[in-house]
Amino acid sequence: MTILKRKHIQIFLVIGVAMVLLGLGTVIFLLPQNSTPADDISDSQPKESNTEINETDGLKLYRNEEWGFEFQYLNDWAVEENYFKSYYSKFNLRVIPVNIKRSVFPVGINIVLPEFADRSFRGLEKTTSEVIIDGVAGVKYEYEFGGRQEIAIILPLGDLRMIIGTDDSEQYSDIFNQIVALFKFLK
Repeated sequence: MTILKRKHIQIFLVIGVAMVLLGLGTVIFLLPQNSTPADDISDSQPKESNTEINETDGLKLYRNEEWGFEFQYLNDWAVEENYFKSYYSKFNLRVIPVNIKRSVFPVGINIVLPEFADRSFRGLEKTTSEVIIDGVAGVKYEYEFGGRQEIAIILPLGDLRMIIGTDDSEQYSDIFNQIVALFKFLK
């Protein structure tokens, strides 16, 4: 085998290995990070047990008696409860568009231990402001993470904290703002 043929084979091998590594990196990057899917949640059918549909205004109502809140959202979106498990998360949900490629959590609500909420935004370059949602004062964080503009609102909820957020405020700001504007505490 000539030196030229060996060089070509080596180049093709290097290119092949690089393509495999690039493909694996892309798959790993696109998978949800820092989350473990809950055993009782089906990926194909979002759980809608706490949802009522009000056809007159084109919105659905999500109500959670256990945690004491409700909000309205678009009819062509769905709610998935407890889509991941974590020691720090006592309850979580995400509001997602149905049958459309989307980010991990276009709009999410996460009820967490206070230490998680206190530590999560340390070290981030962020803008903070005070917000009041249905009479409850909280803090709104706006920041960039992973190349996306994100928003998180932290509210007290008894001994816990509630985080209402979006992982892509540029794409989902309308639905996020609508949910925040129509958010109500039941207690």
